[in-house]
Amino acid sequence: MAEWKGVRFYRTEAESMKDEPFTSIVVDIKVNGVRRRSKDELEIDFDYNVDYKEDVAKLLLRGRVTMSGKEKELDKYVESWRSGKKLPKELGAPLASIINFSSEVNGVLVARALNMPAPIIPPNIKFGK
Repeated sequence: MAEWKGVRFYRTEAESMKDEPFTSIVVDIKVNGVRRRSKDELEIDFDYNVDYKEDVAKLLLRGRVTMSGKEKELDKYVESWRSGKKLPKELGAPLASIINFSSEVNGVLVARALNMPAPIIPPNIKFGK
């Protein structure tokens, strides 16, 4: 099983366009590339975009997730990306979680510097009967 090694951000952009309340937050996570770092390591480049509606503020965090694993497993991920710009389903949810968590935590610091609300979307919790 592949293991997450870490997340590194290498670009941040933020803009506060209006000093008004926002109506909603839209978060978009986009994978930009998958490549080998070494025989047993993989790098996944991503963008984490936050749009505070309606044109109140914007935040972009660009980063790279590093993971390690067995060569055959990593080959599967690289080939899946090369053939259709997609990653296997078993990698999707854990990857989105690590990107979302790291970006929310670091996005709070960037947003605070510009007096913007934290880019955190509370979970939708439902209780059974």
